[in-house]
Amino acid sequence: MIEQICTNMESPSTILLPSKDQAIELFRCYVEHLDALQHVILVPSVREMIDRQYIALENNDRVEYSHLALILATLASITVYWGQNESAQLLFEPCEKALPLAMYWLRCSLDLLEHIWRNMAPDLETIQTTIIVVFMIYHTEGISSRARLLQATGIANARSIGLHTTDAASNDRSCSSQDDIVQTELRRRVWWHLASTDW
Repeated sequence: MIEQICTNMESPSTILLPSKDQAIELFRCYVEHLDALQHVILVPSVREMIDRQYIALENNDRVEYSHLALILATLASITVYWGQNESAQLLFEPCEKALPLAMYWLRCSLDLLEHIWRNMAPDLETIQTTIIVVFMIYHTEGISSRARLLQATGIANARSIGLHTTDAASNDRSCSSQDDIVQTELRRRVWWHLASTDW
C-alpha cells in the first residue's frame, strides 16, 4: 500500500492513506521516537482515534476531519524523520520514497487544517495537529514564514477554545472523573507547549 500511495500522490482530491496495520505501525514508531519531543497528545486516545477513523472509512461513514489531520500529521512526522535516517528501509523500499511521502501527508494535513479553519470551530485535535506540523516544518524548512504563521494560528485557535484559561481561578472546570482530569492535563500541556514555544 505504501508503494501504491507513492505512485498516486499527485491526485489533489484524494487523501491516500496506508493500510490500518501500516498506520498503527507508523504511529507506534512515532510514539517511540518523536512523541517525547512534543508530548502534546495522549497516546491511547490517538491509537483509538486511528481505529475509529479506519472503521468509519471501511463503512463509508463520516470521518472527523480534525482526527484525520492529527493522524496524518503524526504519519508525516515519523516518515520525514525516517526519510533522514537509515532506519527508513524498514518500511520504505527504496528509502528515498520516505521523504516525498512525508511531504504528501504534510500537505494533506495542512489541507484538512485549512478546511477546518474555514468551515468549523477548532478543537483540541486541530491545535495538536498544528503543533506537530509546526515542529515538522521547523525541522525541514527552518523558522520559515509558514512555520511562524502556523504557530500564530495555533495560539489564536487555542485561545478561542479557552486553553489559556485552563488554570484560571475563574475557570470552574470540575474534574469529577478520571477522564476529566486527563483532559484538563492535556489542555494544560498543549497550552504551555504553545506558550513556551512562542516565548
